Amino acid sequence: MNWILALAVFPWVQSGQSFTATTDSVVCSGRENSRNWVRTAQEYGDVRVRFAYKLTQWAEAIVVLRAHAVGRATLTGIPVQLAHDFHGKTSRHVTGAIVGVREPARFLGASFDEWHKAEITVAGERVTVRIDGELVNEVAVPGRHAAGHVGFLDLGHGYAVRGIAIEDLGGTEGYAELFNGRDMKGWELRDGGAWRVAEGSIVGENGHGIYYAPGSFSDFELLAVVKSVGHVNAGIFLRGWPDKARHRGFEVQINSVPDGVYPTGSIYGQTRAELTEDHDGRWALLRIRVERGMVTTWIDGRMAAQGPVPPGAPAEGRVGLQIHLDNGRIECRELRTRRLRGPE
Repeated sequence: MNWILALAVFPWVQSGQSFTATTDSVVCSGRENSRNWVRTAQEYGDVRVRFAYKLTQWAEAIVVLRAHAVGRATLTGIPVQLAHDFHGKTSRHVTGAIVGVREPARFLGASFDEWHKAEITVAGERVTVRIDGELVNEVAVPGRHAAGHVGFLDLGHGYAVRGIAIEDLGGTEGYAELFNGRDMKGWELRDGGAWRVAEGSIVGENGHGIYYAPGSFSDFELLAVVKSVGHVNAGIFLRGWPDKARHRGFEVQINSVPDGVYPTGSIYGQTRAELTEDHDGRWALLRIRVERGMVTTWIDGRMAAQGPVPPGAPAEGRVGLQIHLDNGRIECRELRTRRLRGPE
């Protein structure tokens, strides 16, 4: 087990301007919102996090574990609530709650302007929360990422944390890189399109074709950070093959138009996704899980579609990126996989 003490020298990454570091604390100003957060540079699977926190009056805060850097951290990760709790009643949004999932077993009561100690452990799907040494929550939280960042969110209120210590427990198979960020060595093209690597991303534009990564997968989970430019028609193919004599696989669509026939996250020709906003021109997190004949997709941590693997799809195959428009561009980075079952 490896404990890492997180003080001012700890490698934090900040989104926004809410947080400052002192010699022994991280302080949130409360001047922004939950899209602004500070997170560890490292990702963790099974992990134990200990810290002390002090809230201002009326304050709300969230610490999140296994969150992705892109998307909504409270949906990609496992969020634990910290709050003044002046309402005087329990809910799934009071101190010790797994936000929106389960209220704590015991309501701790209102508190602000005093230090409390927290310990949160994630092992597999099980989350355990202790406040001031007391067990307040223990519950399975399925369906979240197998690994991700530890972070603190700005919910529009001031608070401080100190004595942050992180214990990497291992025990959870993480994600393997499918793209090295430098070149497409081992990738194979089926049909056309103009493909290149630029600034750590795969770029496909102006054509029609699928570029397949090396490696064969059956049941697995895939993460990809994608950017649609020019409302491109594109996609990610699963269980396919570059050889035209073999099946090209089935597609999870990338098309940022929410009212399209098959918008981003759809299992093309099979199950339509519910896309809440047009993500053209910005990075979006696409998560795909193929397991036991079912496909589930998420956009920025929110479930988009769930349906059966299309009939006739191969039992295993490669992952491919598709471009399917002459005047558009798709960009993809941080393409990662995690095997669930199937061939090694």
